[in-house]
Amino acid sequence: MTHDPRLHHHRWRVAGVSVAARLSHLGSVTLLEAEPAFGYYASGRSPALFEEFYGLPPTIALNRASLDRHRDAGVLSPRGPMLVARADHRAEYDTDITTLSLDPISVEEARSVVPILNPKTMALAARREGAWDINADLLLQGLLREARANGAEALTAAPVQSIRRERDRWIVTTPKGEHEARILVNAACAWIDRIAASARWALRPIDDQLRGFRRRGHDLRGWEMIFGVGKAGTASWMLASF
Repeated sequence: MTHDPRLHHHRWRVAGVSVAARLSHLGSVTLLEAEPAFGYYASGRSPALFEEFYGLPPTIALNRASLDRHRDAGVLSPRGPMLVARADHRAEYDTDITTLSLDPISVEEARSVVPILNPKTMALAARREGAWDINADLLLQGLLREARANGAEALTAAPVQSIRRERDRWIVTTPKGEHEARILVNAACAWIDRIAASARWALRPIDDQLRGFRRRGHDLRGWEMIFGVGKAGTASWMLASF
């Protein structure tokens, strides 16, 4: 059977399913996932953090606009951010605590929360209440329910085999048939370049996966998100909280 959605989306990650859920209020949506289940890779299991002041100004504006929606969905739980710095990074530290609305704390206070912090190298710290863990699976399932409630079709085990353009339509071929769309959204994460090549788009993948770590003998559940100075306006924070 040939489908004729107005909006078309390939391969899941949080941003992609979110787009599908929101656009399902505006038109027909088909969501294609190459794997046998949504959230099959890291996006369904990785630690996720909502930080209101993360990124450049346009990103911060989007963060703040979405906070109430995340709260209403019940996907947030308290975590908190912490800034740490060496003594010779005082200027960057002062800038970041202003940008991120952090409160200075002592090294002892910081280590009472995250005991592995090294007092021999860390001289400055700051924190505040206001960053939250995101329950990734709960967020995923809620977005899928929203999309399906609006009539969206969500297919798994449907990898893209080819993409072609015919007049004003994209034709996407998968093992589950051909799917037509006036608008094609590529949110394939690390595979974005492959899908772009199939559609003859010039794109490069962005790897924004965040790495956590575990230490034996410590309960990390109460640890905060730790980042170094000079990262407030970038997408390259260090996470040491999971």
